[in-house]
Amino acid sequence: KDPYPERRTVPDLTGYWWLSYDIENFRLASYKPNQIKRNYFPLASTSIIATPLNNTWKKEVNMLLDPCIKADSELLTYSGIDPIESNTDTASIEHIRARISIKVYGLKFQRLVNARSREYQHAKNYFNEASRNWNAMNVYRGVNQDAYHLAKTNFSNNCGYLIAMLRPDKQFTKMILAFLIGTNKNWINQYVLQMADSKKYF
Repeated sequence: KDPYPERRTVPDLTGYWWLSYDIENFRLASYKPNQIKRNYFPLASTSIIATPLNNTWKKEVNMLLDPCIKADSELLTYSGIDPIESNTDTASIEHIRARISIKVYGLKFQRLVNARSREYQHAKNYFNEASRNWNAMNVYRGVNQDAYHLAKTNFSNNCGYLIAMLRPDKQFTKMILAFLIGTNKNWINQYVLQMADSKKYF
């Protein structure tokens, strides 16, 4: 599935049979990633290979990112709606792990792309509205109080929508976060990212 020289060079037909009922061995997955992955479980070229009925599997260095490990999730980011490797050094193990995971988890599967695209468009719309109201606030401040307060209320609402898109129970929050950081706007940092951070959304 990837040119990386994996530790395991031949298929292991028995798999990790002794972990079949170990809850630590399970992760939620949708149909498509599970279909692509099947029993493929690449290990780093320097990894040990686990043996049955002991804890050596915990010492394996696996190449697939674990969504339950925060450090692993940081190895993925987004360029628009496309998942990409956070580490741009193509020779680094972090880049390779992210690259393999993007493939094996089917993160570019069309239905996922379509779903991300819809959320991305919502975020852009809220951002554009917030930008217009931010500019209006600066224009009307000290000049037209009614227009200023209307723009301020709308701006606050727009920022609230963006903050809500970063809630832990929402989909594609990593993509939305990458988009907001990429705008490089001070007001995004002050009124959206800092607020979301204070709520422990990321």
